[in-house]
Amino acid sequence: MSTASVDTIAKLLDMTPRRVQQLANEGIIPKPKDRGQYEIIPCVVGYIKHIKGMLNGEAGDLASEKTRLTRAQAEKTEIETAKLKGELISLADSERGWSALVGAFRAKMLTLPPRASPVVNGGVKRYQIAGEECTN
Repeated sequence: MSTASVDTIAKLLDMTPRRVQQLANEGIIPKPKDRGQYEIIPCVVGYIKHIKGMLNGEAGDLASEKTRLTRAQAEKTEIETAKLKGELISLADSERGWSALVGAFRAKMLTLPPRASPVVNGGVKRYQIAGEECTN
């Protein structure tokens, strides 16, 4: 395999030579075989894998953890702001509201047949429909 100096690898990966050395010490790219001579293909492949891992949130380094923390804090702040504006309610409040609404609807629907019966039957009372005339 072909090798290159730390300066060449740094130019290839668009970073400083010191950063190349740091990546080698972290195990992201292979350490140089000969004095300051890095294998080109394994370095590029290792760096690409590192970048893909960072994009997928697999890096686990300090920068990605800070980014994750910042996102979580921003989301928490957005939720709190929405609650204060009245744009967001808790699940328990929602369940109570819907239960009350459904209960009221059910109660109204249960009173409907006795009230609608005379209208539907043309004013004939229920005991007249059965064939018996009651005076009660």
